[in-house]
Amino acid sequence: MTIHFILSGETLESISEEIHLENPKYLKEFHNAHCAREDVIRDALIPGRKLLIPSIAKIREYKQPERCSF
Repeated sequence: MTIHFILSGETLESISEEIHLENPKYLKEFHNAHCAREDVIRDALIPGRKLLIPSIAKIREYKQPERCSF
């Protein structure tokens, strides 16, 4: 897991694209599952706040076909 500090103008979509994660929803799910209650993402990202980024291995798990079908 990596900690990313959100920059002005960044979105879940733009960060997901940078880390090659196809669905930004998974990035939000990962962050909210591992962060402190006060850091939960509800709506838009807030510049300067922390965003927990999954490891490369975890990103590969999210890309598995069975994970992508809800």
